[in-house]
Amino acid sequence: PGVFQYAGLNGNPRQFTEGSWNHLSPRIGFAYAPGFGGGKTVLRGAAGIYYSPIPGVGFYGPGPGFNTTYNPIKANATAPATPLVPTYTLPPVNGPQGEAADLGVSITQPLNRQALNPQTYQWNIGVQRELIRNVVLEVMYAGNRGTHLLDNTNIDLPAQSVIDAAIAAERASGKSGTASSYLSQAVANPLSGLVPGTLGAATVSTANRALRFPQFSAVTVLTNSRDSVYHSLQTKLEKRLSSGLTLLVAYTFSKLIDNVLEPNYNSGESTNFGSWQNPYNLRDARAVSSFDRTHNCTSSFVYAVPVGRGKRFFNSGWQSAIAGGFSITGILTAQSGDPMAITQGANGLGLTGSRPDQVAGPSVNASVQGTNNANGSVQWLNPAQFVQVDGRYGSAPIRQSDTRGPDIWKLDLGIQRDFRIMEGVKPGFRAQAFNALNHTNLNLPTETLNSPAYGQITGVYSPRVFQFSLKLQYCSCEISLP
Repeated sequence: PGVFQYAGLNGNPRQFTEGSWNHLSPRIGFAYAPGFGGGKTVLRGAAGIYYSPIPGVGFYGPGPGFNTTYNPIKANATAPATPLVPTYTLPPVNGPQGEAADLGVSITQPLNRQALNPQTYQWNIGVQRELIRNVVLEVMYAGNRGTHLLDNTNIDLPAQSVIDAAIAAERASGKSGTASSYLSQAVANPLSGLVPGTLGAATVSTANRALRFPQFSAVTVLTNSRDSVYHSLQTKLEKRLSSGLTLLVAYTFSKLIDNVLEPNYNSGESTNFGSWQNPYNLRDARAVSSFDRTHNCTSSFVYAVPVGRGKRFFNSGWQSAIAGGFSITGILTAQSGDPMAITQGANGLGLTGSRPDQVAGPSVNASVQGTNNANGSVQWLNPAQFVQVDGRYGSAPIRQSDTRGPDIWKLDLGIQRDFRIMEGVKPGFRAQAFNALNHTNLNLPTETLNSPAYGQITGVYSPRVFQFSLKLQYCSCEISLP
């Protein structure tokens, strides 16, 4: 197993994937204004099916099975342009390396001809009501369901029966390290001399001999085995422009569950996707998503100060020239903390990751949460909530829905003014303060249980930042009349 095949060679089709002709993407929506309520109430709903493309290998790196790459990017600004000439030499039968491609090394993202396009079902239904003039309230339920989601997975694993035998051996002996010793025991290698490097040695470990593709050190592919489900209650209060003021308040109460090991791009430098300890069981990776935020509230406003020409106050003279034309903006953001993803050091099974046992609820963190340590860090998690395991899988979920990091909130403010110098020329000035109140938003704590810094927060998100900008709008218009 694991022999490379090349598109367009040895009877293989030229397409990278088998493709699909059944990607129908229907969408439907409605809006209905019932007769009651003076025409100020509207019911809305919609549903649809959407598909995402399947990414290929990188443009500038050698694809699996190829030993050459062509990079059209210049080394630096003064280097001569790279000539557009082919650099691949393809033998007529077996392709660049043939069946010997990448023996003894790891393989990353070979193209999967059976890959399916990720699919998403989306739906929503809600009601919108004008409360008073220019003020509208909207309440909506929205959800989606993702299937065939992509994940970068190492499929070169030992047979599950071998891992189960190692777990059973440690349970029977009652001694820590038994499972690791069982899996690392040297046995005769059936690929001795046939594969370069250590994988072709006379003996290999029990775990390596049981690999699905023992001729490779790892095989990482994009699989379509993941899924997600999202439900949310979304509310929005909007005051449309009147008396110079526009106001929007939006709040979402939601839950997102998936089994995808996606990085959490909302957590700054922190990765918070957890550790998939049992790759033979997808349910082990299912939990609240690293993107999950139970509560998320955003408010914004734009206010045109009623001063200056055409406004209520100081609408003429030097006062208008000095104080007129200003507007103030603001955005207030508040959201729940990230779900914690507690891991530990190696558990002796040598798989994709390790998690501890959970022996207490999140309430044990209350006694330490927010306390200052002697090293200047802030303690957020209590180590007594978990204990490390060896020779088996831990009971802690991959991500904790009831144990979360610090909440985040910040206020961004801005002030701007446009000037009028002459017809068609309008310079403008803008000053902004991000996190204007300089509120301290704590980063995520260390989530590795065996780390001396476990549960400690040693960093913060961005402090207050000022930004100033100037702009110039110029419009030269000419109108010709017959």
